[in-house]
Amino acid sequence: MRSMTGFGRGSFADKNYHVFVEIKSVNNRFLNIVLKMPQEINSLEAEIRKTVAKKLMRGSVEISINYKKNKPTIFEINHSLIEGFLSVMSKIKEEYKIDGTMDLNTIARLPYAILPANEEIDEQFRLAVFQTLDQALKQLEKMQKQEGKATEEVISKSLDKIELLAQRIDEIKKEALKDHFQYLSKRISELVSVELDEARLFQEIAYIAEKSDISEENERLKSHILQMRSIISSEDRNIGKKLDFLAQELNREANTILSKTTNINIKQLALDIKNETEKIREQVQNVE
Repeated sequence: MRSMTGFGRGSFADKNYHVFVEIKSVNNRFLNIVLKMPQEINSLEAEIRKTVAKKLMRGSVEISINYKKNKPTIFEINHSLIEGFLSVMSKIKEEYKIDGTMDLNTIARLPYAILPANEEIDEQFRLAVFQTLDQALKQLEKMQKQEGKATEEVISKSLDKIELLAQRIDEIKKEALKDHFQYLSKRISELVSVELDEARLFQEIAYIAEKSDISEENERLKSHILQMRSIISSEDRNIGKKLDFLAQELNREANTILSKTTNINIKQLALDIKNETEKIREQVQNVE
């Protein structure tokens, strides 16, 4: 089991480049990748997304990539901007009779007058980026597994409690059904003044009492618990949605038990099951 929450960092350095990658991940219903990186390496975006998608199933993932060159950066002149600037300054000088001269410092202060040259990404740099990304992803995976193990322990404890509660319901439901039958017999006798066929009366009472039987719901509860344990112990990566669905089913069975039974002890046990189920649902939201 892996959590969707985690953090990973990677770095690479050689004589030409220093590359740094950080990855933060939190829970999300789908895989949502947000990339923050210099514009110069935008051509690598599609390959980066593909690489991350192979490793992660779900989560909101923020990836920051930065690098430093150990060799001088090549710059180029923004001719059109400078020429446009000089042209308009010349017109201002002529129209308004303003004296003054242009110098290099004035030009250099112009935003985007001098730009880093568009350099092709060489294979050595591309490999450095993906090597660093792989480091960060491995760190992230390690943390996610640690978080997942802690989440698994919490879910397993709640499943153990629900199983005990279901067993307790099994122990008292037969007596509860018998008490309900006797209660119905007594109430009908009190309310009906005319003489009724006793066999038919007991048949109707048994039918009404049977409708309050919760055996089927309790068996489904135990079946869902077995399914959840099987999923948790499996090697399947994409288990969060499956566990969430089964947690909803646990809650549904508990609600049905609450609506069908009149026994106060069983109602309390069903409420306890709902409480543990809610704990599971909270944990499952962060499972990949």
